[in-house]
Amino acid sequence: MESPIKIARNRIGISQGILAISSNIPQSRISAYECGYSKLSELETQKIAKSMGIDVNVLKLENEKFIEFKINEINIRIKTVNDLIKLSEEKS
Repeated sequence: MESPIKIARNRIGISQGILAISSNIPQSRISAYECGYSKLSELETQKIAKSMGIDVNVLKLENEKFIEFKINEINIRIKTVNDLIKLSEEKS
């Protein structure tokens, strides 16, 4: 499962390098966290949230709510793809 920080970073459209500069946390630390090799401190998590302009609690949703959020997101994507397929078939 992708980390909440990686998901938020990708949604915002910034690289690990940009996040590292804006949060003053080494890119290697961000990468290690996103790959699951290490954990971030509370202070690091707060810095990252602040640099992305999001609530720090969003980055801590590594529990059922986060999983529920991801499932809902996937279901929306599936529905969209299915709707596009249906429209394509109707035009054929």
